[in-house]
Amino acid sequence: MEIDVHDAKQVAKVLSRYVNSCGPTAAAALVDEIQKDHRTLQQKLFGVMVACIKEWANGGTYGHDLRTEWTVDRCRDMMATFGDMPTQPPLI
Repeated sequence: MEIDVHDAKQVAKVLSRYVNSCGPTAAAALVDEIQKDHRTLQQKLFGVMVACIKEWANGGTYGHDLRTEWTVDRCRDMMATFGDMPTQPPLI
């Protein structure tokens, strides 16, 4: 079953609310839960994260300002390490 754009918007909203209200302990708990997930799903999630990093490295779809300048700069650094390598992780 394919997830539609409406579902993506809802997931993004929930994640944003979580991140907005969480401190280091809650952030670490989220990382821990992700690490417990099925390995294929971890691989797919990393692909989504890399897609976000790639988008930020390009300045973001909707632009950036001083609030995200550090993120954009770090994402550019990360993407530079990929060089010519593919950024989509393989699924086994």
